[in-house]
Amino acid sequence: MKTKVVVICMTYNHAQFIEKTLQGFVSQKVDFPVCYIVRDDASTDETADIVRRYEKKYPSLIHGIYETVNQYGIHRDMPYSQKLILETDGEYYAFCEGDDYWCDDYKLKKQVDLMDAHPNATLCIHGHFLLNNKNEKLKPVHPYRKSGPISTKDVILEPYGMPATCSMLMRGTAIKKYPYDILKCPVGDRNRRVFLASIGTVLYIDELMSVYRINNSQSFGVKLVDYDKSLNLVREMNLFYDKFDLYTDGKYNEAISLVKEREWISHYMRFHDYKSIVNTRYYREYFPLTNKIKLFIKWRLEPLYTLYKKVNRY
Repeated sequence: MKTKVVVICMTYNHAQFIEKTLQGFVSQKVDFPVCYIVRDDASTDETADIVRRYEKKYPSLIHGIYETVNQYGIHRDMPYSQKLILETDGEYYAFCEGDDYWCDDYKLKKQVDLMDAHPNATLCIHGHFLLNNKNEKLKPVHPYRKSGPISTKDVILEPYGMPATCSMLMRGTAIKKYPYDILKCPVGDRNRRVFLASIGTVLYIDELMSVYRINNSQSFGVKLVDYDKSLNLVREMNLFYDKFDLYTDGKYNEAISLVKEREWISHYMRFHDYKSIVNTRYYREYFPLTNKIKLFIKWRLEPLYTLYKKVNRY
């Protein structure tokens, strides 16, 4: 029987988080076959032991892959997650990394039912919480304003925040077509979203069904406090967008021009270059008013903003 959903979980040194991730998997209420592939990248803590315990307890659900040598930084033609997608036979694919988790027992059921009802849909995403690992405070994120189809332009621009990787459900026949020989990308979620939007319909469910953790030692964003790493990421992301523009024959050129500015804004924000931010077109035309107010406070009233962060502890 073909597996309805294959869930791919990449984990490394997530011993303090992975149990919550796995519990979110086995708690899903579904009426279809699901396979959870959990790949531990030679963790030096107890992560692999926890995965093995769950694999033993739920052998029909959890399937562990245990690297003996850490694979981070080893050059590959495509991400390991895409290799797993090509090697397995899922009708749909979902992701959840080992420091994130699902907080709705019906998450997969809701997404699958919606995708089944819309055969032209290639991707379904939903709202999520940001969990600040420093203070355990949750912040709701609604990347779009209402449930329903999302335009390709809005998938590219992410006007109200970036959807979480752990919110994505992708149609297998679509994501298997991703051309990694042409569209290499330094991250594994934005590229997939814009590609899937370019070949089908993207659906959004305005419900908070997963939790994306920030400010822990394994978070992607933590690595970007280094100026050169941040700068390299911007350049690589914008190179990807240039290639995507060519791949789609300039169909989304306007949105791509703006999203490239947004990549620079992310870099400027990390290093408090507020003057450069306000000089961008993306800031003038697409920054929500609340974000403009926050930016003004950061820029002009930084001591008050520091106090605000201490009071709110976020």
